[in-house]
Amino acid sequence: MIKILLPILLAGSLAACQMGETMEPTGNLENDMLPSAEVTAFQRVDQRLDYRDSRIGYDESNCAVYEAIDPNGRPYSEPLLTTGGTPICVD
Repeated sequence: MIKILLPILLAGSLAACQMGETMEPTGNLENDMLPSAEVTAFQRVDQRLDYRDSRIGYDESNCAVYEAIDPNGRPYSEPLLTTGGTPICVD
């Protein structure tokens, strides 16, 4: 009996899943894949320095900082700046 009911139940649940409406996103989502200011600044510094274990951190003022290990094995940090030279801070 279970062998007969199981395929019927599975088929019914699959059909119910396929009947749901597909939600279309609303609004302009074109910029969702663009990197943030922090990521863009990080990439510029990382390309220039190429230090290991690099990451984005934040200082006590909530401003973005490039953090890494320099070639001598010491921790290194540098503020991440916009192309205009201003710090990138989070409110």
